Amino acid sequence: MSAITGIFLNHGCSISSNLIKQMNDSLSYRGPDGSSIWVEGPAAFGHQMLHTTPESLNEKLPLFKENESLAITADARIDNRDELIKNLEIEESKEEITDSEIILNAYKKWGEKCPEKLLGDFAFVIWDKKKESLFCARDHMGVKPFYYYLSDDGFYFATEIKALFCIPEISPKINDVKIADYLISMHEDRRSTFFQNIFRLPAAHTLTIDFKDNDLNQYWSLDPSYELSLDSDEEYAKRFHDIFQEAVKCRLRSSYPVGSELSGGLDSSSVTCVAQEVLLKDKNKLKTFSVIFEDLPDCDESYYSKIVSKWCGADSHFIKSDGINPFEVMDSPSWPNERPQLSHSMYVFWFLYKKVQKEGVRVILNGFEGDATVGKGYGLLSELARKRKFKSVLRELKNASKYSGNSLYKTFFYEIGSVYAPETLKRIWKYFKKDFTYRQDERKVINKDFAKKTNISKRYEIMDEYLKNKGKGVRENHFYELNSGFYQMIFEEFDQIASAFSIEFRYPFMDKRLLEFCLALPPEQQLCEGWDRIIMRRSMEGIIPPEIQYRHDKKFFDSNFNLGLLKYGKKELKHILNQENKYITKYVDMDVIKELYSYFESYNNVDMGNEPYMLWKVANLYLWLHKHDLKSEN
Repeated sequence: MSAITGIFLNHGCSISSNLIKQMNDSLSYRGPDGSSIWVEGPAAFGHQMLHTTPESLNEKLPLFKENESLAITADARIDNRDELIKNLEIEESKEEITDSEIILNAYKKWGEKCPEKLLGDFAFVIWDKKKESLFCARDHMGVKPFYYYLSDDGFYFATEIKALFCIPEISPKINDVKIADYLISMHEDRRSTFFQNIFRLPAAHTLTIDFKDNDLNQYWSLDPSYELSLDSDEEYAKRFHDIFQEAVKCRLRSSYPVGSELSGGLDSSSVTCVAQEVLLKDKNKLKTFSVIFEDLPDCDESYYSKIVSKWCGADSHFIKSDGINPFEVMDSPSWPNERPQLSHSMYVFWFLYKKVQKEGVRVILNGFEGDATVGKGYGLLSELARKRKFKSVLRELKNASKYSGNSLYKTFFYEIGSVYAPETLKRIWKYFKKDFTYRQDERKVINKDFAKKTNISKRYEIMDEYLKNKGKGVRENHFYELNSGFYQMIFEEFDQIASAFSIEFRYPFMDKRLLEFCLALPPEQQLCEGWDRIIMRRSMEGIIPPEIQYRHDKKFFDSNFNLGLLKYGKKELKHILNQENKYITKYVDMDVIKELYSYFESYNNVDMGNEPYMLWKVANLYLWLHKHDLKSEN
């Protein structure tokens, strides 16, 4: 991941080169292949270069085209290069022209509508000297980060927030509302950060800044009203295969060896096998990286990942990942600290990414959220139930129960329990499920005064309304899931991790074309006879091993995570909870937290409910505040 920085002074004053250099230098670890700044009048850009694509080897950023009065700094990978080069009538050879030059040419032709024409992951800023304005844009799903601060005096932006703190007028002041969102897992505010007055440019948005005004616009969104209609299952599968293959192929453009995270599930296996199929045409070999848990069989996917590696002939690497103390990893100087961590499994991958870096890999493919993109289609059961088509419901439930290994009742409760008498069903479920564990109400964890100040009850109402709308139908459910602010938040977190190892994550399932195609699918192409993601399973015929193609189960890291807190990180966790805590008592009720920990400790079962994650979030919040010595002002 490269890095960008920049300044625009509203009153037209000239910028000191020392200031932009200081901002840029604060992100030097993101630019092992070059660092540069550009300053002219009221505008200044910085760039830290990480080479990934062949074209980036010759790229010089920031780039200023004096004859066109345009300058650009960008962290970008453009995937539809050939199409754009043709449409823009660019005469240079496509091997020589860089992605940032393509963006500049697109801006010259289409102006502020140019992001609508781009495919890929990007965050860029263009200085238009003639218009005396800045034009900023971020990619469709927010894979590339973009933070900014705007005041009467100026506009400052950067790939990471720490660069903004180089500006004398910007100081780290806690945003209590964002901490409230963090504690209740609310991610729908795509602009705010954990610091007051520092914002994120939302995914699929542009921002134009000039001496008089600023204008924020959304340039793309998914359309839940459109439904695709093809003639046969085979035609749907063929269309999916073609789009998915292109989504993988365009993300293989690299001047270094390419890797893939491989778990052995349907999503990562499909990405891996398609990538290897494409690379073999050029006699290249994909490197796969898999975490294994030799001491925790209920987490270990090595049986399946080895099947996939052998099937496609990849150069496979397995990293033992059990027995890790999460707090030791988080104490590393390069551990991301822009915010308390959202993901509770990222520390597990810390050692995997060390191995990725050691193998000389700079581009790593990831099957992240493939099930969300393709759609599992279980909303179809609720839709059938509402239409009182109970025979169809029962048939699908029986098949889903058979393939998942879950009881018929459990499948019913999880998939359509919300349709009829949800509260009654919850009570029945609690009675019959013998291993039912106590689920601590997260509202009790939050300090009552803090909850009142940040209007937590209102925030829960917003979340409830969101869930209500999400459950209206299959496509609506799919749309709300794909449109969640969670993705932007987690991509920003992933970017921070990647930057510590000079690697770039690429997500084929976040391809705009694939997202639009999958959202438009009829429900029967998502769920059929108990098989979710059926269109993908059909399209991967002969490409992935049969054992994976129709695999219904999936192992997760929960037991490893719980054990990490309960055993390996016990000392650090107890230290955080038992001391006089000046940092987090304002935000959480420590008596409730300690009670939660006592329950967690005494239960002595790594297969628990939400308690470990609540403890993790509180510990993360403490460590983040403590590391920066941040205390709320009131």
